[in-house]
Amino acid sequence: MKVKVEGREFNAKVAEYRCRDFVTATFFIDGTPVPLADTVGGQYRLVEATPREREILKCWGYRLDGL
Repeated sequence: MKVKVEGREFNAKVAEYRCRDFVTATFFIDGTPVPLADTVGGQYRLVEATPREREILKCWGYRLDGL
């Protein structure tokens, strides 16, 4: 996955963790987790992602331009 922030392109990934009682997803840019609230401002633009990555980001409420 590729994300553009402030005009620069970065590698990103989304990880979904599951166990019997708990499910969560975390969005990372260059290995640093990005809180969901930080994506509301519109400073992140999704450049490239698989359909599954897009689905996870949408389902968890991440706000990225191009999603």
